[in-house]
Amino acid sequence: MSDSATMRQTSRIGEPAVARFLFGSPYASPIWLLARIYLGYLWLHAGWEKITGTSGGTWTWHWAYTKDSWIRSSAGLKGFAAFALTNAGGPHAPVNYGWYASFLRWLEHGGGWLAPVISIGEVAIGVALLLGLFTGIAAFFGALLTTAFGLAGIAGVNPIFLILQVLLVLAWRNAGWIGLDRFVLPKLGTPWEPGPLFRRRGGQRTPPEATAAPNATTRP
Repeated sequence: MSDSATMRQTSRIGEPAVARFLFGSPYASPIWLLARIYLGYLWLHAGWEKITGTSGGTWTWHWAYTKDSWIRSSAGLKGFAAFALTNAGGPHAPVNYGWYASFLRWLEHGGGWLAPVISIGEVAIGVALLLGLFTGIAAFFGALLTTAFGLAGIAGVNPIFLILQVLLVLAWRNAGWIGLDRFVLPKLGTPWEPGPLFRRRGGQRTPPEATAAPNATTRP
């Protein structure tokens, strides 16, 4: 068998039915809605605590930031980095990568500008997951932050967060079906298959099927 024939044969390997259901079917969207609500609430809560400078598990809806706000001060982020560095060093230390320890030292002494970026980013991730807007992108950045916290030696719920966020990234086509992605993604499309907003048809009307969610069933 020639190499070209082998490549054609390999390219026809399909997905298991369970993968097509979970990561492409609108019928699976209620499953991802539960994951989105869980993650979205916790990310929004964590980010809001950083923005307002409050803690203790209660919501404080006000704009009078305390002195501990990550918008006003980088002390919270630097304190986090300093605490993580106490767990660095040694073969079995929680912070077991020298390059990440160096990154934490940079955060402690010169990376304070990331404090507002992280706090606002956490709120944005939470809101996007709750609304089902650009769910895959929000889950990707959530996974990046979760990985960063895990590398700093903080376990807690981070392993569960990471698993759910990776699954949401894989389910980017249908995870936001019960949400704004159901309307936004068909209009925007993808870089490899632009939607009507980016497709120039020379005045021709876009066929109705072109407004369906990319690679997803049009109706549940």
